[in-house]
Amino acid sequence: MFKPNRLTLIDKETIEKIHIETARVLEQGGVNFENEEALKLLKDAGAIVDGKNVRIPTKLLEKTISQTPKSFTMSGMDASKEFCIGEGQTRPRTDPSFGPTFIHEEGVGNHLPTMQHLVECYKLHEANPFCDIAGGLPVDPMDIPAEGRNLVLLREMLRHISKPLRIFNTNRKEFAEMCAMFELAKGEKNYLDSHKSLFITINPLSPLSYDNLPSESMIVFAEKHQVVCLQSCALTGFTSPMSLLGSTVLQNAEVLAGNVLLQTVNPGTPFLFGVTSSRADMRTGAYVCASPEADLMNIASVQVVSDYYKIPTRMMCGITDAKYADAQAGLETMQTMMTAALAGVNVLHGFGSTDGMNGTSHAKYLMSQEIFSRVSCLLNGISLNNQDLSADEILSTGPAGTYMMNEATLDNCQDTWSSTVSTQLPLSLWEEKGSTSLAQRAHKLALETIEAAPDMIISPETDKKLAEFIQLSGYSK
Repeated sequence: MFKPNRLTLIDKETIEKIHIETARVLEQGGVNFENEEALKLLKDAGAIVDGKNVRIPTKLLEKTISQTPKSFTMSGMDASKEFCIGEGQTRPRTDPSFGPTFIHEEGVGNHLPTMQHLVECYKLHEANPFCDIAGGLPVDPMDIPAEGRNLVLLREMLRHISKPLRIFNTNRKEFAEMCAMFELAKGEKNYLDSHKSLFITINPLSPLSYDNLPSESMIVFAEKHQVVCLQSCALTGFTSPMSLLGSTVLQNAEVLAGNVLLQTVNPGTPFLFGVTSSRADMRTGAYVCASPEADLMNIASVQVVSDYYKIPTRMMCGITDAKYADAQAGLETMQTMMTAALAGVNVLHGFGSTDGMNGTSHAKYLMSQEIFSRVSCLLNGISLNNQDLSADEILSTGPAGTYMMNEATLDNCQDTWSSTVSTQLPLSLWEEKGSTSLAQRAHKLALETIEAAPDMIISPETDKKLAEFIQLSGYSK
């Protein structure tokens, strides 16, 4: 069973202080919303609206926190891949990186991605047993026009992914089209009325602002009862205080303000509290995604949200500032993933990312997959059954004996953890096999996985219907 809050940084008194200061920021200073519909909804709910500024009374804040589900179930095209997030969750869930503008390939280097690279990422998502929410924009293809872009991308997701899907910030019309496409591929009209299959992340504009389109996306997702993650991406010293606790308060205020809108639109809207804020390199002003101090700040937020609000969380991890799948990528990916998992984060986000979320590579994605399998093994712990104490076996084997042919060894020898891209071979065998690096092995495995994937997982007839739907929506290229 998934056990939250194994790693804790702040005490109960500090958690309560963070909540009190968060409520004071929202009640006295407020948050800006650029969307007129959002302003009207919040005003009608009891918020104090002055132009674009919305001040949220503590009573309204706490009411909407109480309306937020402690858990919810997500399901995709394949019903067997349904899973719970929140209370009753069995392991940390994951979703891949989103938005990289370049891809790194072994022997090629960094270059702009195409639709082919995006499809390859989707195939890796589908094959990864640890990838739970898939799709989205793991690379941003440069060879498709802007017109109808999101519908074209969704069609590719539906062609290759059977899991719950991450989609895009969108307007009311396009969201309705996306829902219709999903239900067409699923073959069940109104399926999304009773199933949570679509997922979106919204970033406030730090400090303390929500832009127009993200606000509209929040409203239409809440109306349909689909899953929304609000994630603050504040940068200490630039868009949030240098103090880690101060940035925790700002992050808390930004995300909870957005949840007020979600629960006002539709009480019980499934919501993930996202923590993705970070440190800047104050020598250069550069964004740094894998700083240990960022983990400290975000884990403090996770404690507040998990302990005080009982709301599921999502954290950016499995990330690196390294430029490709090298040693730095490994150490930063393990650092961020392990701390998030030990803190009890419900959804781990960022598999495959490089260069501070600007890049990705198939090798890095496979590296992240193995690191998650290592972390999962540690989280699972060890068996505490009395028979596993093995005293009788120790006595029967005796001094100077061997356990190699014992019944317990033969029964369990295939159940041990094993690597996928790291090597455990002796030096001589590693050299015989070409002295390959982890990145080379991971890239080779990725290509083999992509090659083994089906051309698509839906029927040609369904794919044709999706293409016709996109044409009828006004996109014909």
